[in-house]
Amino acid sequence: MAATATSSFAAHAPRILTALGQIALLGLVVLASDTKYANPNLSGSLLQQVLTWLPALIQGLVLGGAAGLVHAAMGDAGLIGRVLNAPVPRALALGHGAIGLMLVAGSVISPPLMALDTSGLNAAQLFYLAAPALWLAYLATGWLVAIPAGALDGGRRLGDILALCGAITLAMFAWHYVDRTQSANSYAITDACVTIASWFSLLAGNPIHPIGINERGWPLYQTGDITVSIAPSCAGIEGLLLTTALLLTLVALERRRLYVGRALALIVVAAGLTFVINALRLAMLFYIGDHWSPQIAVNGFHSNFGVLTLVVVCAGFTMAIRRFASRTPVDGQTHAQQVAPAPAYAPAPTGHHNIRLIVPQMAMIACLLLLGLISGEFDWPYPIGVIVVGAVLWRMKDLRPLAGWQVTPLPVLAGLVAFALWIALVPADPLVSARFEDTLFGVPVVASCLWLAFRLAGSVLLAPLVEEMAFRGFLLPWLADRAQITLPRPIARAGALLATSIVFGLVHADVLAGIAAGLVYGAVQMRRGQYADAILAHCVTNSCLCLYALSTGQWNYL
Repeated sequence: MAATATSSFAAHAPRILTALGQIALLGLVVLASDTKYANPNLSGSLLQQVLTWLPALIQGLVLGGAAGLVHAAMGDAGLIGRVLNAPVPRALALGHGAIGLMLVAGSVISPPLMALDTSGLNAAQLFYLAAPALWLAYLATGWLVAIPAGALDGGRRLGDILALCGAITLAMFAWHYVDRTQSANSYAITDACVTIASWFSLLAGNPIHPIGINERGWPLYQTGDITVSIAPSCAGIEGLLLTTALLLTLVALERRRLYVGRALALIVVAAGLTFVINALRLAMLFYIGDHWSPQIAVNGFHSNFGVLTLVVVCAGFTMAIRRFASRTPVDGQTHAQQVAPAPAYAPAPTGHHNIRLIVPQMAMIACLLLLGLISGEFDWPYPIGVIVVGAVLWRMKDLRPLAGWQVTPLPVLAGLVAFALWIALVPADPLVSARFEDTLFGVPVVASCLWLAFRLAGSVLLAPLVEEMAFRGFLLPWLADRAQITLPRPIARAGALLATSIVFGLVHADVLAGIAAGLVYGAVQMRRGQYADAILAHCVTNSCLCLYALSTGQWNYL
């Protein structure tokens, strides 16, 4: 058996190593500084602009290609096998390696050469001129070596991969835009957004006036006693591009079921509406800051309203596209049923996965966003969220997450391990703790004790129950079953554990600590297949964190 495994790895080694090389290069690009491609001799030129946006393009293509491959593999049981067993063209592999060596050599040699001689055309200048073409050639040859086009079984899978590549690349450009447009001469979009916001403010009898720029080059506006600087990220371009990218992904993946022209027209409307709503958000921010509370306007309403806008617009236009751009059914069948081939695999049994388990988590997220609109630096509305989510759980008590469960020592030990990891990964923050303590104990003692009681109940009881129902009760086993359609069981389970833990970390303020805790809770659930074990482990972790915060005064752990 060992000989068989060795020969199998030897057969697949070129493709596996190529894929690992792509991942390593992506990591290098992500870690590269913003000035990696800065060249003073090219400042302001078109080439310099291309080089500046190159990391966003590389990340978008690599991540988009990977997401497209995963999407294709979920619907094609034989895809992974065809990819691994397809022959690697020797010339293509050699060319791919040669381009990679040129990129590494150029990246190492160019900076010292530029430092020695910045006048005229030299080897470093030539590398800068060739860099965009070299990177794109490296990505193209790498994907053809790692994923041969013939293994994709026709143009449909390739079309899905290209669609996701384009959508994710657009999203990466949106992300990089915020970091790249920080100069005072790049505010046409900001000016347009503030102009629309001024119209809304005039209608509300609350005019805003420009008063200059701050030390970072951001424009300053004033209304009444409040002055606000408008950063590029507040101008609405990020939300506009993300909305467009998400809806384009939907249209690209469902293009056979839709009238694409109608769908694209709806996306244009969605993008425009997102921009106008962002201007309305700025007008409301000024009004709330001037007439109610500057802290709530800037610390609560500002970001939460933006997230809510993105969710509502994307959800609303998703339904609109499927309603108004869907092809007309013929003889009781949709266009997709007429043209789509029968699936080439039997899906893994998923009937035992109860999607109702995620409803309390959705209710908790909705409460956080909605209550965040009226929260300042201190989360005084927190008890309202506890009451609402508790009522949702009570209405869904028929789920009985602890039915038939027997307590064992392992979840308790796992909870203590997760607690130790959290303390190790999240440093104490004396400044945050001091502000928390001053605010909490600066009100009547009854109000302080009541808020603290709700906070402890939410952290120790409510959050573990709600989060584990969603992540380890539904998402983890569902992903594992889906992944087993195309992957061996151990790899499928490990991938589901990692993916679920990453998502779990992303819904926490301390992402790395959340991922580590998610791995611990997921491993506990996988041992016996009972997510009640993960609930107990999570309760132990949060109980220890609360006790630690109460005993040490480090309130950032609460």
